[in-house]
Amino acid sequence: MFGSAGRGVRAATATCAWSLALLGCAGAPASEAPRAVARAGASVSPAAAPTPGPGEVPAALLPDNRGPFFPSLTQVAGTIAGADLADTTACASCHTEIAAQWQASAHAFASFNNPIYRASIERFRSARGNETSRFCGGCHDPSLLVDGALDVAVAARDPRAHSGVTCRTCHQAEHATFDGNGSYRLAATLLTGPDPESPASVAAHKVAARPATLATAQLCGSCHRAFLSEATGQPHYLQGTDDNGPWLHSVYAGSAVMRVDDEVSERTCSSCHMPSERATRPDPAADAAGMVRSHRFLGGHTWLAAIRGDEDTTARVQAFLRGVVSVDVAAATILPLGTGAPGEGLGEHAPADAAPLRAGQRVVFDVVVRNESVGHHFPGGTRDAQDTLVELQLLGNSGELLAAPAEPHRLGSAMLDEHGVPQWAREIEDLRAVGYDHTIAPRDARVVRFAVDVPEDMTDWPIKAVARVLHRSRTEALREVTCAEGRSREGKAFAAITAKWTGEHIDACAPQPVTELARAEVWLGAGAPVSTDSQRDARRLYVRGLGLLHEVQEQVGRAGASFESALALADPGDPRLRAAIVSGLAAVAGQQGRAEAAASLADEAAALLPGHPAPAWLKGQAYSAVWRWEQAIAPLRSAAEAAPKDALAHAALALALGSAGRASEALATAQRGLASGARRNYDLLRLQALALADLGGADVQAAMAAQLDHRPNDDAPNWRAACQEASPACARERVPVHTHALVWR
Repeated sequence: MFGSAGRGVRAATATCAWSLALLGCAGAPASEAPRAVARAGASVSPAAAPTPGPGEVPAALLPDNRGPFFPSLTQVAGTIAGADLADTTACASCHTEIAAQWQASAHAFASFNNPIYRASIERFRSARGNETSRFCGGCHDPSLLVDGALDVAVAARDPRAHSGVTCRTCHQAEHATFDGNGSYRLAATLLTGPDPESPASVAAHKVAARPATLATAQLCGSCHRAFLSEATGQPHYLQGTDDNGPWLHSVYAGSAVMRVDDEVSERTCSSCHMPSERATRPDPAADAAGMVRSHRFLGGHTWLAAIRGDEDTTARVQAFLRGVVSVDVAAATILPLGTGAPGEGLGEHAPADAAPLRAGQRVVFDVVVRNESVGHHFPGGTRDAQDTLVELQLLGNSGELLAAPAEPHRLGSAMLDEHGVPQWAREIEDLRAVGYDHTIAPRDARVVRFAVDVPEDMTDWPIKAVARVLHRSRTEALREVTCAEGRSREGKAFAAITAKWTGEHIDACAPQPVTELARAEVWLGAGAPVSTDSQRDARRLYVRGLGLLHEVQEQVGRAGASFESALALADPGDPRLRAAIVSGLAAVAGQQGRAEAAASLADEAAALLPGHPAPAWLKGQAYSAVWRWEQAIAPLRSAAEAAPKDALAHAALALALGSAGRASEALATAQRGLASGARRNYDLLRLQALALADLGGADVQAAMAAQLDHRPNDDAPNWRAACQEASPACARERVPVHTHALVWR
């Protein structure tokens, strides 16, 4: 289903007899999966599962919690000194362009020299102990981690605390996985510069500096996925940052099961965040055209650039961000207000252009934001720290402000503590559960509603509705905490050393830049221009339908109405768009439990665009939703085969196979999903354990323990309910599509 495959898998799971067989064990003691936790020394490599013989049950694929720096999963194939890992001068002496780019990047300011990070990690270390903070170190502080220096206080004058993610961190990584928490292994042989007078030495250096794992999604993903667990002081496993999962489930990683979409090229982390850039300094890494792979690693760090006073990087990041999402005022619903409201024009107008709004009426706008080109959720990274805003303003025809939000909508998530209180300043030590998440998956859309009452004395028509998406990289609560840390004795000491060593003048209290990412305007009321581009309007209605698929179950029919309107406008000569819209109708039918209607619509979409896997996925999900497992298997198998790296596609197929009594096939499918980069995916771990229990696998207890270790916390619904009861804002935000008030000025 569009943007909600996990919801579809879990919804079916909740009532599936196969799942209940194991959920009954949840309260019983379970044996722990074996863990070897070493404080220092040589790395511990995960044992390879033996190949099963004929008729033998395969061994379980289990998450690996071993390593010398656990709870970081970073390993070293031998030993390496932190000072050597921190050193960038040897590389910079030749690679002047790349070194200069890196010096302006978030990677160079990933450690204690970053006041945003330092405010969070020092609070965590105070609450959970220094050694526990090693789980941060593999990604933020590898130079400190490999020396065991995170186990003690970190001094401002320690060069390792200012090194961040250095050249050797990436260029010496000989192995990496999607597991997260720094799940990479460094080669023990120190990467050194070549003899520039020896072609053979230069050639050997180029080979050594480009290990097979360099620039792979696994290397990036080893840090851009993180989790909390009992090892970090939390009472239960909690998935944190995860840019890998959404990418693997997206068209950018080759999975087109989610929806029929525009033709979108596959892209990796490096193709987006390390594009080719013309070198302005001599650099042997430049190609014949003078281009190098950018080492700026541009993302969303506008505030970090501002903290450093780096106007050039701020401008580059802002340019990188503009246009990654789109926004549209897609519909206006006009309602009567009071006794004097005229009756003409009442009802929904989609698109909203020229809606016949009049004085004395109430209007509810559907503003639609779509993730156009971000290969993971938008905003991504630490979603609870993100502060991207969606706002709608009404302007008079002379440009004067008439109405604005009492509170804009925030694209981000809320993490709750054990009392259900949202934590806005990266209080990692207190995080227990996700309260809500309004970030947008790749190529997906979200609807945000705004409502306003038009005064009865309003006479100046038409009026303009302006929707904008505004980016701030961090919450105001986190900005305040960071500012206070920057003014502390330690904060000033770190800033002074940074200025002395790099010339960077850190101002932890610098204002956050606000970047307009997208804007849309429509006119309403008497004299407003009417939209005449039917094909553009068909797409607008289709994208609105995608957003409305996230409504509560009782309202998902609104998505169907939007898709129907889009289909009426769509060009018969555009089979891809029509297939996308019909697929949307199939998704609606599937969510409503109308399996045969969903299957028929999926077949219609498949006929319009033969060979596309999304219709098969929709058909399989529709049959699964009503427990028609045997009918679900074939289409879900087709979808999973078309998306070999997509964990959700494998989980859906494994669920159908297991529920149909085909445990051996279910096990093989679940393990393909686990091996694809989702070793800690709860659904796949649970499905593996169920299959092993049915088949009598030798390590079924370890598999059961692993799935219980990663099971969603049983108390999470209570914490969300407490948040909702205590806060009207939390109650509102927990509704997927909700309404914000505009205040007439």
